[in-house]
Amino acid sequence: MTVPLRLATYNIHKFVGADMKASVERILRVVAALDADILAIQEFMTDRKGLGIADAESFARRAGYHVVQQPVRRVFGNYQENLLLTRLPVRHAHLLDLRHRRAEPRGAICAEIEAHGKLLHVAATHLGLTPGARRRQLARILDHCGGHEGQIFALLGDLNAYLPWGPVDRRLRREFRGHARPASFPAGRPVLPLDRIVVRPARLVARVFTHQHDPAPLASDHLPVVAELDLSR
Repeated sequence: MTVPLRLATYNIHKFVGADMKASVERILRVVAALDADILAIQEFMTDRKGLGIADAESFARRAGYHVVQQPVRRVFGNYQENLLLTRLPVRHAHLLDLRHRRAEPRGAICAEIEAHGKLLHVAATHLGLTPGARRRQLARILDHCGGHEGQIFALLGDLNAYLPWGPVDRRLRREFRGHARPASFPAGRPVLPLDRIVVRPARLVARVFTHQHDPAPLASDHLPVVAELDLSR
């Protein structure tokens, strides 16, 4: 008997879509269609007038989730949050600061989540803009959030990496056998695999794909990426 679990990651671009209009309702429609048990959100931002969302808790409540949030100061002093939304019990969570020297601040949410009698180690992140920063940030995430040999670990987020020979992909190939690279950016005509979900052990992964149903191609500049797992494998 299969034990299904659905993971997803989605860079919501501060709720601004391809039409340059900000819409919380449009993003919520995409989130509802994803129907994920665990969902990583990047570029959540509430300090925009007229959005009608007071904070991450109210957004998560409207979407039907519990939330772990991580505000990260970005360019021009703005705070953009990493969110980890889950319908499942969170046993433990901590926030990992990925700042390095003068690079733009970044972070990751590390959590232990109970799913169907199993414990998942989950990291939700948004990596930096330079290859060196991404390499260091990914190494810290794997060191601090990756669990131990034989435990289930999932990394979800916008990794800002697309070159197969880049440092992120080289490390992922070593750590996650046969990981998928579905194109997710730009949303209207995706060609770059910026958004990833990687899982170990790899045998748990049934499929990984981009969610392209309306209104996702218009709601953000990224498409969501979804991974369907079978925990009975």
